[in-house]
Amino acid sequence: MTAMQDTETEEPRPHTHKETGNQLQSIRFSNNKISTLEGLLPAIQKVSMACDNITWIDLSFNQLKTIDPVFLSFPNLSGLYLHANQISAVQDVDKLAPLTRLRTLTLHGNPVESAKGYRQCVLARLPQLKHLDFCTITKMDRAVAITLQQRGCGRAKREKAEPAI
Repeated sequence: MTAMQDTETEEPRPHTHKETGNQLQSIRFSNNKISTLEGLLPAIQKVSMACDNITWIDLSFNQLKTIDPVFLSFPNLSGLYLHANQISAVQDVDKLAPLTRLRTLTLHGNPVESAKGYRQCVLARLPQLKHLDFCTITKMDRAVAITLQQRGCGRAKREKAEPAI
């Protein structure tokens, strides 16, 4: 699959959850060649999913270059897996700040991971996180993130991952 429009020919697996009945809570589009999330919301509506019920999205191992604001359509999102894509700008994480229930985020395997102070900058921007890149956030991580946040964590300048030499 290279675009969300490709989902028009796909059918979701049958699934029933004890607490939500037939309401699906997760979206898994990992291991594809998706480079844009244009069409994601219509694809979800096609299978009658309510955005408010979605708590977990896996778009790992795709070709996304930015963090799309479409994620704000999922107010109860608690887990977002974006590892192994092509995201390069730390400031893209700012787009996720309104997601107050977001607790787990993965970005490792993206060029952004090589940005100076990557982990602490992400935590400064998203202090609600409990796990980043499959690692628990420590008290030390939080302390450094708070210090960086007080210093602005590079918000005034564009932060892009520079290739390692």
